[in-house]
Amino acid sequence: DKLVVVHAPAELRFQRLLEREQIPSEIAIALMKAQTSDQKRLEVADYVIENTGDLQQLREEVEKFLRKIIFDFHKESK
Repeated sequence: DKLVVVHAPAELRFQRLLEREQIPSEIAIALMKAQTSDQKRLEVADYVIENTGDLQQLREEVEKFLRKIIFDFHKESK
């Protein structure tokens, strides 16, 4: 099994949350504090997909990830 983390900096996630959910910043802060920390998520990740741009950039990152995981799979199966 492998763990994939899709990562964006906290400030960017905060802004996206405010825009998407249309909630007060206090609620957004509480929601984010309830999540596992970035440090812990990144420490246990086998793969990290960066999500710092727009949707097209995320698609490109996912495609890179898929190529890498396929390459890694073939390498491990030899």
